Amino acid sequence: MFTIIRNRETVRSDFVFTCDRLTRLVVEFALSLLPYESKTVITPTGDEFVGLSWASSICGVAVIRSGESMEDALRSVCGPVRIGKILIQKNTEENSRDLIYARLPEDVSSRKVLLMDPVASSGRTIIRAMKVLLKSGVPEENVILVTLVASRRAVCSILAAFPGLTICVGEVDEAVKGDYVVPGLGTFGDRYYGTDI
Repeated sequence: MFTIIRNRETVRSDFVFTCDRLTRLVVEFALSLLPYESKTVITPTGDEFVGLSWASSICGVAVIRSGESMEDALRSVCGPVRIGKILIQKNTEENSRDLIYARLPEDVSSRKVLLMDPVASSGRTIIRAMKVLLKSGVPEENVILVTLVASRRAVCSILAAFPGLTICVGEVDEAVKGDYVVPGLGTFGDRYYGTDI
C-alpha cells in the first residue's frame, strides 16, 4: 500500500482509496493502545460473557486540512465520536507554526485524544498542536499521534518535546528535503483532495 501512495503515477482515486485503508489500519492499532477494563455482558442466550470495554472516553483532533482525511477512518471504527479541529499555518519568515483556529470538545481534557495528521516532516506542526492540547488541559500521556508517514527527525523532535506522547506511524522515513519527507509521498493534501493541478 505504501508503494501505491508513494508512486507519483498513482491516480487520485487509487491514492485516496489506499490512504483510507492505511489510515484505518493505523487508527485501529492506535485504539488497541487505549486502556481497557473488564466488562461482563449477558448474551442473547442468557449466558454471561466477560469481555473488554474502553476505560475512558475518546475523541479525535484533526490538524486541518490533511488530518481531516483521517476522520472517516476514526468514525468507521468508533461510530459517533467527537472530533476537534486545529489549524496551524507555517510562518516562513519566522520559521514557526502559528495557531489560526482551534475548536476542541469542551471535555477534551478528560478524554484520550487521537491527534491526526497524515505526514510529519519536521514535527513543528505536531508540536504546536500539542501545545494547544496541553493548554486545554489534556495531559500529554493522554494523546496518541496517528500519522501515516513521519521523518525520523520529526519523531525525535516530537518525543523530545513530549516524552509522554504515544506515536502510531505507518512508516518512518530517513530524511527531510525542504518541507517534504524523503522519499515521502508528496504534498498529501493536494494529492488527497485533488488540488495538485
